Amino acid sequence: DHRWGDEDTFEWDPNVALNAVTYARGRYALDADGNQSARVAGCGYGQSEIDWPAWTAFANTCEANGWGVNGHVFEGPGLSLWDNLKRICAAGAALPVISGGLLSVRFQSPKVALDTITPEDFVEGERVAPGMRTYRDRINTVVPKFRSEANKWEYVQSKAVQIAAYVVLDGEPKEEEITYELVTDADQSAQLAGYEIYGRRELSGITIPSKPRLREYRLGEALHVFDPENGVNHLCSVAAVDKDPSGVTTFTFETETNAKHAEALG
Repeated sequence: DHRWGDEDTFEWDPNVALNAVTYARGRYALDADGNQSARVAGCGYGQSEIDWPAWTAFANTCEANGWGVNGHVFEGPGLSLWDNLKRICAAGAALPVISGGLLSVRFQSPKVALDTITPEDFVEGERVAPGMRTYRDRINTVVPKFRSEANKWEYVQSKAVQIAAYVVLDGEPKEEEITYELVTDADQSAQLAGYEIYGRRELSGITIPSKPRLREYRLGEALHVFDPENGVNHLCSVAAVDKDPSGVTTFTFETETNAKHAEALG
């Protein structure tokens, strides 16, 4: 019953993804005939400029996790609408991206490999496979801050989220405080903190130039990457895509460990 062009059919829902895509659409004043006229808030993306399958999947994930968004973003001179959209998405452990000319979103959820990249798919060019994240990147403890209703909506620290196995591996606690600006639930902030810790352990920057057959894969989609020369044999998600006019597609991957989802959400 909800219609893109008719705000009278809109209704409130705290779901992070629904609020993010509504902000991406924008809100409009009505003219004398009741038609949308001047945009008064939001980014102004058109209905055909949005990657609906990705946003629908993100909305379903937020609903399954019970993740809502609450608070305010501000607009004005020197304030970025894109940064506001990122703030809203951050409440759902997500990041807005442009993929295939559409507004899409990368978010945390279990992934299934849509294809396998093997040495037969490689083309000439530099392949990069970092061995691990830097010591500075690899944290094992996060102290989340969220807006607490019991404290007059002030930011308060929640209990530290720590992965004991990583503390042992690192030899010491490595703590970082993270503020979740639009989160008002302690459990949600803890789950986001868990995802942050596990995400800092994923390998990023795996770069592979590939043949044209793979050029239809997009940001956020998962492939199994097998590069024995560089020691990569892992489920990975597409973090960046560069398509050359010659047909060569250069992917940048980040590893995906599906076991992290149950751990973070627990």
